[in-house]
Amino acid sequence: FMKKDLFSIVAEISAVSNIVTGLSNQLAENSDSLSVKAFQTALFGVSSYLERLADDLEEIEILMKMAGENHETN
Repeated sequence: FMKKDLFSIVAEISAVSNIVTGLSNQLAENSDSLSVKAFQTALFGVSSYLERLADDLEEIEILMKMAGENHETN
């Protein structure tokens, strides 16, 4: 049973890209910027999110290998 399908993961990666772009805009000279603590918290959130996505992809890879092995034995 797959927690995520590939389409969902692609959508999530696009969302992370948008978040990183938004955070990079905080570094512009003429913008309202987050406090250092808020910026660090946001980056930690992105990092945690990417780690979870990596885990989901690893789970999909394992399931695909298992499905391939089952297909070969049938």
